[in-house]
Amino acid sequence: MLGKEVLQVIAKSILYSVAIIATCGGHCVAKCDSYSVEQFNGPFCQFTGFTGATPQSINEDGTITGLYNNCNFDERAFRWSTGPIITALPTTPGLYSARAYDINSSDQIVGTRDLISGPIVGRRGYLFQNGTYLDLGNVLNSTEVEALAINNSAQVCGYSNNANEGPLRAFLWQQGRMQALTLPLGKHAVANDLNNNSEIVGWMGDLPGRNAFLWRDGVGSDLGRPEGAFAAEAMRISDAGHIGGRYLIEIAPGVIRRRGFHWKNGVFTDLGLLPQFDTVDVRGINDRGEIVGWCEDSRNEIQSRPFIWRDGVMTDLNDLTDLPPNVVIDFAWDINNQGQIAADGRVFEKETTNVGFRLTPRSKVEGDYDCDHLVDVQDLLGVLRHWGPSNGPADFNRDQTVNTTDLLTVIQNWTR
Repeated sequence: MLGKEVLQVIAKSILYSVAIIATCGGHCVAKCDSYSVEQFNGPFCQFTGFTGATPQSINEDGTITGLYNNCNFDERAFRWSTGPIITALPTTPGLYSARAYDINSSDQIVGTRDLISGPIVGRRGYLFQNGTYLDLGNVLNSTEVEALAINNSAQVCGYSNNANEGPLRAFLWQQGRMQALTLPLGKHAVANDLNNNSEIVGWMGDLPGRNAFLWRDGVGSDLGRPEGAFAAEAMRISDAGHIGGRYLIEIAPGVIRRRGFHWKNGVFTDLGLLPQFDTVDVRGINDRGEIVGWCEDSRNEIQSRPFIWRDGVMTDLNDLTDLPPNVVIDFAWDINNQGQIAADGRVFEKETTNVGFRLTPRSKVEGDYDCDHLVDVQDLLGVLRHWGPSNGPADFNRDQTVNTTDLLTVIQNWTR
């Protein structure tokens, strides 16, 4: 039960709500979401210090996989779950380079190895499990295979290519067999991702124009492109059917820019841009439709900022962390259903070091509209200001309406 004093405060707050809301001018709400940050490095090298680690994927347990450069500056694949240093996947005879692109909930990892000697050579897709690499084979006369994604049923998708003749072919690999996907548009196709419902997304068509596709139950569907685009690519799909991707537009004669989109049930939604940036890259999506990636400035190739897009709003992830001033996050690569994000960036000390990050959402206080970790008068006013249809921060139960349910959430969680 709420005390008499609290009820009096609530009553007075309602009486003065209109005046205070007017004073706020619609800008009283703060950013509720924030993240704790764990940092990890590649191995230490005697002459160059710690090497960088570039994540590619994070599974539901928060384990990250990706690639790094060893002390000889060769690309290698890694797995990381805790501690300051990544764990390198084992090397094999004849290995020139290796990359890990995805990891599922059983810790199975897929990626690509470049082999220069041995029984098989060339660029080969692999499945790594129980300390062993399984070569995925190829499609028709392909000379290169990139394995890009794996689901919890150990189905793998990616693309194959004949380096001399082409074309790029999207594939599905399962139970030791690789099959090319049959798609309705063009001779080229790449399968970027698949979910636990065996739905696959990517792009298809003839370069440079291409369309996003969704492959389901053996049938490929043309998702098309956002309005005004001349090319589109679906990058990720969640189990809930949210698709994140990117597209190309011509903003002036001969001036091309890349933008990001969210797709659900036939509707493309543009992600927008962070201030002062003009290019978007999309890399991860979860079942809530939250998308991560980064924005870039086409005039400054080294400047980028990571973002999370949720509820129609794009936010710089650096603004949601308490990193020291000599640490910056540059790229966000993936997000899981717990909201954890795999990212990388830089630490500025005597020498600049590239590092990997795992961002974990901090717990929220239910009913805390203004994100000050107290539930009080200002949160009550936030509910009143957004009363009616809304999917903003006052809609605590996410039912698209701010009403008595949300008001009761504030009252029931009132800070004592």
